[in-house]
Amino acid sequence: MKLNIQESNAAGNTTLFVLSTVEETVRSHVAQRLAQNFPHIEQIGFIEPNRLTMAGGEFCGNASRAYALYLAQKNHLTQETTLRVSVSGSPEPLEAVVKPSENFVSIEMPLPTSIVPYEEDGIQGHLVTMEGIVHLILQDQEASLARFNQIKRIFFRRHRPEAFGAMFLMENNTRLTPIVHVPALDSTHIEGSCASGTLACACVLAADAESRFTFSEPQGTLCARVFKTGETITKATVEGLVEFLPPQEIIL
Repeated sequence: MKLNIQESNAAGNTTLFVLSTVEETVRSHVAQRLAQNFPHIEQIGFIEPNRLTMAGGEFCGNASRAYALYLAQKNHLTQETTLRVSVSGSPEPLEAVVKPSENFVSIEMPLPTSIVPYEEDGIQGHLVTMEGIVHLILQDQEASLARFNQIKRIFFRRHRPEAFGAMFLMENNTRLTPIVHVPALDSTHIEGSCASGTLACACVLAADAESRFTFSEPQGTLCARVFKTGETITKATVEGLVEFLPPQEIIL
């Protein structure tokens, strides 16, 4: 099978975009093969006409940001522009502000459907449920795959989300280590950065009508803005840089 692909790097979070048309029935197999051939890639997305669908059906904010820049470049846009992008895991198109000359994208994120305290078997944090992914926010806890796998085993006894992330916040809530598991692909990654996890952390921390947070993540920096009316979050965005490698054709 010949495939046209292109790698993106959004604030250190890498996505492999499949530009060729791939039937939905074989996408899981194709994604598994690609993951084996490109082990440094953190997630895989299939670009359809007017839509990005992630391999596990999950929502990925950084892949969505990269997709917005891909569309701007494909349409030869050079000035700051606002696009609406359709992506898996989001019930509505998302508004993205793209500055192609600066490789900068800010995207409006799907708002959490719930934010609740979480405590189980010695684990304490906040559980942030979003369309396509659930994040557990853990403050003042060092990140490790061993600790994540322990948390995942406990969490999955009662829950089966499309994707699950544990967000480990340190250094007065300025350093974030995101670890994400996608059950459909049986994949777990310490991500270079995580846009939805960044947003989830910001939503937990936000106390003012307008709050801005910058998180240093393993391979990049992301900023999140949260807008509230009273205690209700009305809008949230995540912003940062995106880069692309040249597209290539491979035989899988």
